[in-house]
Amino acid sequence: DDVERAFDWRDLPAADGLEWLGATPKNKESAFTEIRLGFDAKGLAALEVYDNFGQRTLIRLAKLERNPKLSADLFRFTPPPGADVVGD
Repeated sequence: DDVERAFDWRDLPAADGLEWLGATPKNKESAFTEIRLGFDAKGLAALEVYDNFGQRTLIRLAKLERNPKLSADLFRFTPPPGADVVGD
């Protein structure tokens, strides 16, 4: 719902084997001018971001797995000896 209010959405022509959806932020002070989402039969496959400097960032997504079971050990961090630790 917030996404619909924050962006102007439009269908874009298919390209590179993907169906594309474009979004332009309604807030003119946004850090980017446009986002494009590319979809294949499995779902989101690419993300293009155009920033205010005219730069394009393309992210290709592959082997996505939704909601995988992750071990809590993946989120444990032990600072190396001699590292400064700020806070708890």
